[in-house]
Amino acid sequence: MDNDIVPTANVPPVSLEASLNTPVNLPKPNRTPIFVGSAVLVLALIIGTWFFIGANKRSPNPCLTEDSSKSAEDNVITVVRAFEEYQSVKDGKALSACKAASFTSNLMSQSDPFPFYGITTYLVGDPVPISEQKFSVSVNERRMLFSGGVSGGTYPEQDIGATFIVKKDDSGKWAVDSYNKTNSVIPAGGTSVVPADWRTYRNDKYGFEFKYPVSWEIKNNSEIAVKIVDSFQTDGPPNSDQPRDLIEVAIIQSVCKEQEWIDDIGGVWWGRACISSGHLLAQLTFIATSESSKILEEKISSTFKFTE
Repeated sequence: MDNDIVPTANVPPVSLEASLNTPVNLPKPNRTPIFVGSAVLVLALIIGTWFFIGANKRSPNPCLTEDSSKSAEDNVITVVRAFEEYQSVKDGKALSACKAASFTSNLMSQSDPFPFYGITTYLVGDPVPISEQKFSVSVNERRMLFSGGVSGGTYPEQDIGATFIVKKDDSGKWAVDSYNKTNSVIPAGGTSVVPADWRTYRNDKYGFEFKYPVSWEIKNNSEIAVKIVDSFQTDGPPNSDQPRDLIEVAIIQSVCKEQEWIDDIGGVWWGRACISSGHLLAQLTFIATSESSKILEEKISSTFKFTE
């Protein structure tokens, strides 16, 4: 061949119309990833909706849904427990419903310790009526630390004593009026020299006794509790907050370690002291309407002793 020319086959020309009508065999698309992706997306939407609904489906706030058919004591306890629960989870909006308008302390301003904690509240005795519109409630707060990891778990801290003053407002709703955990110590138990004319109350069933002035009287005496009041002092009007000097002694089952006074609030002091002997535990609750009454009640409490 001249000039290294390579001969080509004689291929007949293909018309444009024929080329357009010729079928082209393209590979079929794999729709499996589309189906899988759609299923994952739908599942994610379902799970997201479930979590959203669950997060917003909250139980009614007990502080807003108080039952007027229940006793004042029951509603007061419910409010205190709800207050502690919302304080534990740092739910400021829910907590605000449990506080009276006069409550000014910003409990949410405190930073959480690490690991974070929860609060388990143990009531110490029953709510103590200050008046028909106000109660004092003593509790022990047990903070529970939560830690993750291999060695993680729940670790209780030392109990902290606290006292609530729960008040009924004009609308008939109970709310926490004050909450105090830092107080001075009440001397309680042991022996004390008192005037010779003081009387002695003795409970042989539970094995305890204490002395009290002749001007005071035993107001009530149940199997496990006794209340003494100043007989020369009268209660205020039924709908007032006028308290009365008193000491209430109760034999209880729960842990109670704190001995404290709540500082003067509106001319009134509230206190608590706990004395134990073996398996017996006594809680003394105080209300004092003057500094002199406070000193006198400390003197009374210092005479308390178990006789077993």
